Amino acid sequence: MKDSMKPHYGNWVPAKLLALLYAVSLGCAVLCVLAVACHWATPLCVVLAVALCVSLLFACLMTAFHHAFSFSGGMMGRVHEFVVESHHG
Repeated sequence: MKDSMKPHYGNWVPAKLLALLYAVSLGCAVLCVLAVACHWATPLCVVLAVALCVSLLFACLMTAFHHAFSFSGGMMGRVHEFVVESHHG
């Protein structure tokens, strides 16, 4: 069987999503530092700081889920084993 024909069982939390979430967190951090350094309006600094905290928390959670749903994390291996066993009897 050719490699292109083999099924690819990816992670339920794609690595590209993790990269995007960390990029958003980095962007919020840079804007927050810039806002404080340039003495921009305080509400803007607060909004950027909250956005930074939320995006970083979400990125960390998704990283933990990415590991949990990987074959090395155990969850995906158990799901795959369950599906194979349930179809083969």
